[in-house]
Amino acid sequence: MSAQSEELLGSNSLHLIEVELDGLRLPERELRNHSTAQIEKIARSIEQFGWVSPILVTSDREVIAGVARIKAARKLGHHTAPALRVDHLTPEQVRFYRIADNRLAEEAEWDREALRLEISDLLELDIDIELTGFETGEIDVLLDLDDENGEGEGDTEDISSPISEVGDIWRIGEHRLICGDALAPETWAKLGGIKADAAFVDAPYNVKIDKHVCGLGKVKHREFVQASGEMSTQEFAQFLGTAHQRLHEALKPGGVLFSCMDWRSIASLVEAGEHAGFELINMVVWDKTTGGMGSLYRSQHELICVFRNAGASHRNNVQLGKHGRNRTNVWTYAGMNTGGKQRDELLSVHPTVKPVKLVIDAIKDVTAHGETVVDCFGGSGTTMVAAQKAGRKSVLLELDPVYIDTIIERMTAAFGLAATLEGSGETYADLKAEHHRSAGGDA
Repeated sequence: MSAQSEELLGSNSLHLIEVELDGLRLPERELRNHSTAQIEKIARSIEQFGWVSPILVTSDREVIAGVARIKAARKLGHHTAPALRVDHLTPEQVRFYRIADNRLAEEAEWDREALRLEISDLLELDIDIELTGFETGEIDVLLDLDDENGEGEGDTEDISSPISEVGDIWRIGEHRLICGDALAPETWAKLGGIKADAAFVDAPYNVKIDKHVCGLGKVKHREFVQASGEMSTQEFAQFLGTAHQRLHEALKPGGVLFSCMDWRSIASLVEAGEHAGFELINMVVWDKTTGGMGSLYRSQHELICVFRNAGASHRNNVQLGKHGRNRTNVWTYAGMNTGGKQRDELLSVHPTVKPVKLVIDAIKDVTAHGETVVDCFGGSGTTMVAAQKAGRKSVLLELDPVYIDTIIERMTAAFGLAATLEGSGETYADLKAEHHRSAGGDA
């Protein structure tokens, strides 16, 4: 250290010491109000990073700066804290500095683009991003990870002879995909007893696809392998009940389940969820903006039950629009009957596909970055696409091998992600090439 630096430190009379928290005198007037949430954030920061910013005290242990840190330390059960003892300030200067220390920091503004890039880089690390002090809702608005201008789809092939088989478990980036019956406990057991943070599911509605969903349009689809109009009302209620029991077992306490249904079976869905152990905390109306098929009234909406798993409170990233995402229980997203190139592409792979943006927003409402969303009726993979765009992980179950291949093709086309079989390590691309060679007689 230079002589000039030593002289400067000496003139300021700064001494790093360890102080007993119980021996400190807090200011007569606390100039800032510290919420419980803020104190908790500071406590988490101290736990993660240690004491990197000492409090400031006078020689007689009056606190100049650091009241919130003291409260956080006490919350953590600490009895001492590092402090800089400041000897060169008069009592009047202490009072002036206490205001200046708080006020001057308010003069700075965030460079939002630099912050966005820094947060984006940090998300690649396996550390809770909320340790930055920013909440998930703020970060989602800052990053705006999803594509507002489209579904982010690439071209997928028409799959007539699937590569996947029942029992396969695929790894696609941070996501997992299993081909199996979502109602069977053994299917879930193969996933290793997952405990997801949320779920978004769009179970089949037990309505025939032909002439009820597809109508007279040029795009035609085969019937679903389950609940495609063949079940009685009682059988379908049992189907929904078993599915929601599995979801109850797969979700963490407090995890939120978004479960879609049309008006015909909404009563059965509510009963299935509540009987499984969920609490119905809201019901969303998805306004598709344009009427679809119908008789007396054309159908322009679907319903989404919002269930909470028992045992804990749910995460709330919306907070009444605190961070700029104002949400109600009426969600307006154009349905697949509005026409357009994207509509044709999406309907070519699945007859009842949901808008990706709808699922992204639902995921953002109740999960943190890096958390896991489960979907036990994977369909064309919209939940996985949404999770990827929102910076979350997903686990999907789907019984139909054709849709398993569709999901893989969709993720590869949209994001360039390769699919690998768990266990063997074989890639979907290699198996597909081998399949084509065998079909062409070259193998």
